[in-house]
Amino acid sequence: MNNYPYLSSLPFNSSDISGALAAFGAVWGVLSLLISLAGIVLYVLRAIGLMNLAKKVGITHGWFAFIPVLSTWLTGEVADRTPEGVEKNSKLRVALLICSLGVGVLAVIMGVTVGLQIVGAALDRNAEAIFGVIASALIFALLLAACSIAYTVFYYIAFYRICRTFSGESTWFAVSLVAYFFGMSGLVDAIAFFVLGRKPYPPYAAQPPVPPPPYGYDPYAQNPYPPAGQPGYPPQGYPAQGYPQQNYPPQTPPDRGPQS
Repeated sequence: MNNYPYLSSLPFNSSDISGALAAFGAVWGVLSLLISLAGIVLYVLRAIGLMNLAKKVGITHGWFAFIPVLSTWLTGEVADRTPEGVEKNSKLRVALLICSLGVGVLAVIMGVTVGLQIVGAALDRNAEAIFGVIASALIFALLLAACSIAYTVFYYIAFYRICRTFSGESTWFAVSLVAYFFGMSGLVDAIAFFVLGRKPYPPYAAQPPVPPPPYGYDPYAQNPYPPAGQPGYPPQGYPAQGYPQQNYPPQTPPDRGPQS
């Protein structure tokens, strides 16, 4: 007996639906695999770049870059080792670690608390308990938003210092900040860390040496001749070394005879 007689009037049958779902599942699986591989590649590139930056500023535990939570600490530590970070005695590594752990812990607590409240409201069949679930979810959402905003602010302060230190400009910082609003900051940051990690430190180490001035003239060179009256310079009134002294015949006054 056909319980759904209207299905027979549709222009497709159940086998067509099954084929379409199978094709959609295959495409979704391939896209998920490609996205996962791209994420792994970007993560490795960022970790390699961050490890190289850590070595340039004298940090020995650069392998922290490959561990999710410790890489956050290492990012702040590299920023703290920059000239600006040393001058201000900043503790960005501590701030980034606290915000990162805060986001993770709040997310877990929110999931467990709200989940238990939903189960309890469903078992009790109490419609008023739904308002408690909504209130709890809003509170945790606000706390998560505050931690996320704080983490973003501290991260971009650290990223700005790193860009200024290792490239001498803030181009990568500006590009990453724009990409953040389009959800592509992870891609830009991974490329930026990898590129900056391959640059010399300090930035001027890669500049070619200044060529000598033309014709041997250098206005900033030290004068090799000491001033008059100093050791190595002939005394005043005497001819300089290398110049022959002229010999003049002695002159005697004329004889004018006896004077009265």
